[in-house]
Parts: sequence; C-alpha cells; structure tokens
Amino acid sequence: MVYVYILRCKDNSLYCGWTNDLQERVLAHNEGRGGKYTRSHAPVKLAYYEICQDKSAALKREIAIKALTKAQKEELIKMNEAFLNFPEIETDRLKLRHIAAKDEAAYDEMTYDYDVNNFWACYKPGERFVHEGKEAPTWEAQYAEKYRKKSMINWVIADKNTDEFLGEIFLYKFKNKYQAEVGYRLKKAVWGKGYASEVLKAALDYAFSKMGMKRIEVRCLKGNDASRHVIEKCGFVLEGTVRNGAIIDIFYDYYLYGMLDTDER
Repeated sequence: MVYVYILRCKDNSLYCGWTNDLQERVLAHNEGRGGKYTRSHAPVKLAYYEICQDKSAALKREIAIKALTKAQKEELIKMNEAFLNFPEIETDRLKLRHIAAKDEAAYDEMTYDYDVNNFWACYKPGERFVHEGKEAPTWEAQYAEKYRKKSMINWVIADKNTDEFLGEIFLYKFKNKYQAEVGYRLKKAVWGKGYASEVLKAALDYAFSKMGMKRIEVRCLKGNDASRHVIEKCGFVLEGTVRNGAIIDIFYDYYLYGMLDTDER
C-alpha cells in the first residue's frame, strides 16, 4: 500500500510526503527520523492521507498537493478528519457509532428480513432472498475495510440508553471529495418511531458542517412511500425519476433526490 499524506506541525504549518507505511512514517517524523522540516517543527500529527496505486502515482499526487495553497490543503483535511477518527454522533434518542462484534447477529437478522430489504435493491420484484449460510467476512471487517479505503462511513444506529442495535446509516460513493450518497435502513421492530428522519438529519448535518460536503444524493425505489416521506421531510429535492436503472443487484425505477449545502435543512 502506498500513501500520500499531510502532517500538521506544532506551529500549525503543513508538511506533505509519501510512504509505504503510514503509521511508521508518522512515528519517524516525531522521532526526528523524517524530513528536515519536521525535525524542527515536531511534534506532528497525521491530518490527511490518500491511498495511491503505486509509488509513481503517489509522487505525482504529492507534487499536486504541495502546489495547493494552505487554504486548499485545509479543505482536503476537513473532509479527511472523518477517516482519521471514526465520528460518533448523538441525537435526542439515538447514537450513531462504529459497528462492533456484538452487532453481527442483529445485522444478519436485519439483512435477511425481506420486509426490511424489499426496497433495498437486493431482490428482483417478487423475489425472496434465501440465505445459504455461505462464509463471508464479518460485517465489522467489511465496513472497517471500506472505512480504511475512504469509500464508506457506516454508522450503527443504536438506542442512546441501551446501545441496542436498531439499524444502519451510511455515507458512500464519494465523488470529487465533496459529493456523496446516503443510505439507511432500520429493523422492522422500530419502524414508525421517527428514527429514520432523526438519524438522517444528523448524518446530513455532519456531512455538510464537518466534512464540507457540497452535495448529498439519495435514491429511493419507486413504491417505497415511507422512505420517500422521510427523505422529503428532511429537505431533499426531487430531481428526477430514473427508469429501470441499475441499483445494486437489480434494475428498477427509482427517484433521485439531491441536497446542496446551500439548501435549507
């Protein structure tokens, strides 16, 4: 794995470099074994990183980042903070946290509940999914890998008092660093309590205010009136209907909604 990174120095200046071992390189900078600049500006802490295909790509990206103004580098850092320390969020009744091993059984139960996933694009119309018990990475491992690659932030929706697993909400499909999609689902036992709109509003606020997102999209399969109500209640604007569009494993008609950072929420 090859990385390009930005360090924040003790005087708030920024240093950019590349490495094959991110953790070791940050340690080296703090021990005086890194670049000449950081030896006189330590301690430093990791502020930003990208995964590159190879050394050549990392070197090119390092040059591009070094050419940015400090303000532009700070914009990169703002979005990346969510991938350095997993963000936990609390609402009036709920908390959004990292998935844990104790959630695996509840995740399985929700995932293989047809009523929950009927509009999740996992089934062809009229088809029911049969879980064959095939071995696969745990949910925790799958989402940890996506988080490491900066392709998804997946929050468990949990009861604020009991920590009971209630569902999930996630940001994914990041484009040009400032656009993403959001998705969510709740286990059937807690439908109708207003939890979906509560966590969707919290995730949107985090994406826009903390990550600096400019646009968030959400897709809603045709016929999913309950979810459509939640989406519109949270301020999304209907931008069109996609006819027989590819979404996860099927082709289906779906509504495309969008929200800009300048829209009223």
